[in-house]
Amino acid sequence: MPPTILTVGIDHAKELAQASIELAHRELAGSLDEPTAAFLKEAATVFSTAAMRLAVLSVSAESAPTE
Repeated sequence: MPPTILTVGIDHAKELAQASIELAHRELAGSLDEPTAAFLKEAATVFSTAAMRLAVLSVSAESAPTE
């Protein structure tokens, strides 16, 4: 991906990380039924993984040589 597109991902990575924290907090804080708690846990995992991947891609794009 071009670096100009990946730099947009930095804010998105932060937003995804925040969303994963909120989902994990809801899972732990509430008295939820098992399917809902499992869903929140899985969604938090997906969001945090996506945030990490976006962060890695943005660092890779910043360190890539420009043409």
